[in-house]
Amino acid sequence: MTVPESYVGLSTSDIVAAPSSITFGLVRTWDYRADLGLTRRCVVKNLNPSAGVYNYDVFDKLLDNNPGKQVIFCLGQPADYLVSRSAIGGAYLSGKANMCPDDLATWATVVQDICAHAAARGRTGLVWELWNEIDQTASYADSVALLGPYAKATAQAIRAIDPTAVILSPSCAGFSNRAPVGAFLANTDGAGGTGATWCDGVSFHYYNFTQYGYEHPINYVNAHSAMRSMLTDLGLSLPLWVTESGFPSTAPNIGKRYQHRMLTFAALGCKCFLGYNYDSTAFPVSPYATEWNVVADLLRPGAVISKLVAGVAGLNITIDGMEYTF
Repeated sequence: MTVPESYVGLSTSDIVAAPSSITFGLVRTWDYRADLGLTRRCVVKNLNPSAGVYNYDVFDKLLDNNPGKQVIFCLGQPADYLVSRSAIGGAYLSGKANMCPDDLATWATVVQDICAHAAARGRTGLVWELWNEIDQTASYADSVALLGPYAKATAQAIRAIDPTAVILSPSCAGFSNRAPVGAFLANTDGAGGTGATWCDGVSFHYYNFTQYGYEHPINYVNAHSAMRSMLTDLGLSLPLWVTESGFPSTAPNIGKRYQHRMLTFAALGCKCFLGYNYDSTAFPVSPYATEWNVVADLLRPGAVISKLVAGVAGLNITIDGMEYTF
């Protein structure tokens, strides 16, 4: 298995970027607000709060302060004007942000404008994730069936501006909650295709909040196997992307377990592993930068992983002909 470009990812919230002292090649827009405050998260409803109105300052901070880094832009979270139906309620970002836009023509224009803005700043080939955690009603409470036509409109809009863009499925909060993602991939797009027709990869998140006895490399292999089996059952061979993974601050042995997760998912062929979140106190990465860097430096783009032996206590892995035990 060859480690892909920008495999090691890292998100931030209240700083403009993680420091150069930690190794990463990928950032994600979700929960990013730089130094602008909690209400300015880099989501569509804030970039486009009303028809014809755009405010790119938070997105520009992400781009300008992460030169040379790949970017995952997490879509969804529309402004209220894009949804004609009454609010379902309970949206994490308020209003109708947890609902699918039903004015897909205007939505497509908004997405094109955002994509074109990035391209005008020299940023093409970005990764566009169709929605965050559709198994969580605070993020998405609408019918999964609506996401097929949404995926078609969104992907076509992006690719018209940037044919090199990468489109990922909506994510789930954990592999055990994967059913809505499977339904999205199988559901019709309303034009003879399915949700999967418009995706270059499948996104999922990996967390373990309380059952720390299951926090070991074998369980990571099982999680990957469950996601891969779901795709096989659907007749799909799309690559998997771990677009969020982290630990609550009360978890034991966080530094070592970040190493185990990063190495295991790389050996299994995942396209990225994104740590959540560098500057968070609730889900910290920064205190474990030393342990993180040891593995991130091994997982350089182009490194070849030829063996993984996963165990409960740790793992053995061979990278570029050298054997390591973690």
